[in-house]
Amino acid sequence: MGFLSDLWSGVCEFCSTVCEAFKSVGSTLGTALHGLALLFPPLSPVISVVAVIVSGIANLLGLINKEETTEELGYKAQQALETRELKPENFDSYKEYLAEVRKEPIDNEKLKSLNLEESNTCKLLGTRILGNCIGEEVGIEVTDEFLRDCGKMSLSPTLALGIIENFKKNGSTSMKDMTDYMAEKIDADKVDGCSKALEDAIKAENPDATKKDIADQIRDWEKSIQAPDSI
Repeated sequence: MGFLSDLWSGVCEFCSTVCEAFKSVGSTLGTALHGLALLFPPLSPVISVVAVIVSGIANLLGLINKEETTEELGYKAQQALETRELKPENFDSYKEYLAEVRKEPIDNEKLKSLNLEESNTCKLLGTRILGNCIGEEVGIEVTDEFLRDCGKMSLSPTLALGIIENFKKNGSTSMKDMTDYMAEKIDADKVDGCSKALEDAIKAENPDATKKDIADQIRDWEKSIQAPDSI
């Protein structure tokens, strides 16, 4: 497949390149792209779940259309890097970078012919790019671990976005706070804010939820996050 021939090593190289491009201009727009790839086995089914959730959030925020997928965006991003050295350093924001990536012409037949590992590589690239755009749009860092956990918790895009927005509303600057909260590693002064953010997000999704319902939901999420990933 040419530019996808290196498969998993290729995604890490690409992500590192993009990350360094941002660092070179002093950007603080997001975390290293390659980190997301390192959280999953190459054939993990959770990758597709995360991809659907993130593309759904991006659609809710008007960043992409319903027809666009993380796989397509990742394919376009890697091709644009290879063919015309398109990098985030050329733009003032991830949103502007995404707009240019979306214009990249691709061969849809080649995209359809990708094997599972190649497809997952593209999904992760697209997912991380959209994750940075979402964080930029809402005003909070959307971390690799949070994206992984969204998939393991099987969140709807609406609920995932609600959680992001409520963590921002309650004073968080990074979704690392949710990861730490669910792992019971959060700083004591952040516990109340994290608890309220999750409660408000769950209530918005399910107005009839009782305090017991909310507590049960959070416990179920904790178990899902702790469960080992499968290949």
